[in-house]
Amino acid sequence: MAQQLMIANWKMNKTHDQAKDYMDILAQERLPSQVEVVICPPFTALGAVAAGAKASLSMVGAQNCSWAASGALTGEISPEMLMALTVKYVLVGHSERRSLFGESDDIVARKVQLLLQSALIPVLCLGETEQERDGNLTEEVLRRQLDAALPLTSDEASKIVIAYEPVWAIGTSRTANGEQVTAAMQLIRHYLATKYTAATAEAIPILYGGSVNLGNIASLAECPIDGALVGGASLNPQDFANLTRSFAVAKEL
Repeated sequence: MAQQLMIANWKMNKTHDQAKDYMDILAQERLPSQVEVVICPPFTALGAVAAGAKASLSMVGAQNCSWAASGALTGEISPEMLMALTVKYVLVGHSERRSLFGESDDIVARKVQLLLQSALIPVLCLGETEQERDGNLTEEVLRRQLDAALPLTSDEASKIVIAYEPVWAIGTSRTANGEQVTAAMQLIRHYLATKYTAATAEAIPILYGGSVNLGNIASLAECPIDGALVGGASLNPQDFANLTRSFAVAKEL
């Protein structure tokens, strides 16, 4: 069974002090030990999250990183810098990075490689737009994104996390239905089993992201997912803790 994960992506929300308050509250919540909880704050709040991670039994994640280890890249953050702040997971290829900041499949692939070399865990985000889904291009898009990001050995591939996030469901209050989520999970898992081995495919956590909240987490957990990448519903620590517990209960963990 793959590691079960609940990842909070705060996006561009919360200051250092607000992050500290959040972690203090989260430390009072009872989180299920069978689920690894990851908090991905903005870069400026990483220190506050790292300071509160042990007490809250959570891990630290970053929302992005550079494709280069160092150099004249004003405004970029390297994996080494993240490791110094006890970061364990890094989001790569989030749809907002692809669509708003022009990150190509090649850039995403370079980030995945660098993170693996740095012993950080890439959370590879994949997903189709509404236009692509309506055009029956979901499988083609997912395969293209996987092909580009995974020129990896089986050992390397076993160290990543994949998050399927249909772009049309992110921040829209729309959630993919059970049939859609299951089909995407099966497609990704079959791709991994064919490219590597069935054992490798089963070991890689595959998450769902896209307007995940308390109202739909139980039904999503009935799909073959290993957790969720949570946006807006993760901004309140009690809500995120409740969401995590609900997932664990639904999965009978």
